[in-house]
Amino acid sequence: MDEISSRGSQNVSDSTRALAVWHGRTTLGLLSLPNELLSMCFEHALDEDFEDGPFVALRLSHISSRCRAVALGNTKIWATLHHDTSMCSLDFTEACISRSGRSPLTVAVTFSNKKLANRITATQFLELLEEHNILARCRRVIVILSCNLKNCLEELDQPIFIQEEIGSKHFGSCVFFSNVTPDYLDVRIDQDHWEVSDMAESQLSVLLGETFLDSMAERCQLKHLTVPALPTLFDDADYLVDSLSSLHFVLEHKLDASAVAFLACFPALQDLEVTLTVYGVDTNSHLFQEHVPFPSICNLRFRLHLLFEPEDEEYVESHFELINCIFPNAFNMDLLLEFRTDIPYQGFQEYVLRSEWDFTPLLDSLFPHKHRYASLENLSVTFKVADLAGVPAIEIRDSPVGAAVFPLRNLPSLKNFEV
Repeated sequence: MDEISSRGSQNVSDSTRALAVWHGRTTLGLLSLPNELLSMCFEHALDEDFEDGPFVALRLSHISSRCRAVALGNTKIWATLHHDTSMCSLDFTEACISRSGRSPLTVAVTFSNKKLANRITATQFLELLEEHNILARCRRVIVILSCNLKNCLEELDQPIFIQEEIGSKHFGSCVFFSNVTPDYLDVRIDQDHWEVSDMAESQLSVLLGETFLDSMAERCQLKHLTVPALPTLFDDADYLVDSLSSLHFVLEHKLDASAVAFLACFPALQDLEVTLTVYGVDTNSHLFQEHVPFPSICNLRFRLHLLFEPEDEEYVESHFELINCIFPNAFNMDLLLEFRTDIPYQGFQEYVLRSEWDFTPLLDSLFPHKHRYASLENLSVTFKVADLAGVPAIEIRDSPVGAAVFPLRNLPSLKNFEV
């Protein structure tokens, strides 16, 4: 036993030494780069990471004195200002502002329904930005609505945002949102109950509609917009934003006429992404029959979640009409069809095995005729079966065969089809 133990220790020791040698070579290889290339490596390490970006920059600056000099000399890696409900001090934010020079900024701010002791609020964070006169540099703005009720549903009657936050001069009376003209705006709702989402969307509609969107209509530079609630947020949209080329929105029901009218506000829109939850048959599809073309859109991405209940006989009629929208110049489409159910696995099998046929009405409504996607050449489709939390049912024996249910006859220009 002692011999086996010693051999095991020896193997671990050898592995540790080998790892240390490899790490040393990697570090030496990185540090052997010229300052310009080393600085570029630091930038790529932070790409698309708005949450940890500035902290990654801080860790990179601690590798060596040379790395610190390179990091401090690159204003871009300090250009992310991130606020969340765990923030206890503004010192690091101030340091990032001073180190960012005149670089364009990414600003992520979290509004919470909870007032936590010894935490920096969104109001205090936005006050700091105004004090440093950097609102004009906020090119990428991310607004996060944190609605954590800890399963205490009696709190649903309370406002999602603290009144101090809503009534502050920085949010309620437009000072922040009326003075930023970002290229990228992403609004997110982080909630733990579906009813919270509805309440948050309602308040968000008023706040954004009366501040940011109204004030920016005439001087807009926005290129990308992500919103969590389209029809309730933009029911009476009557402006045009020529700069927007990318749009993503999340819905809890089918697109309706107001959503289509909203899409028409962006005549230069090229990339459209829709995340939609389909509950069952839509009884209002007959209310809007006019064909509406969107010739500027080239790339489509649909994320459709079908919620299934065995007792719901109308489920098989679920569809996504897009209200007769036509995308004559759409070239690429990425489509996810996710079948969700709360049936436990013991009773899950018989329904899941026929789930591909449950997708058929939805596919037929997505691709009703040859004119909707007349130019579509590339199509990627993913079928997924999961529980209500989105956890995939990996034990299912038989996988759906997409080609068996897919209306390929309605895609006359299709060249590449991946399932």
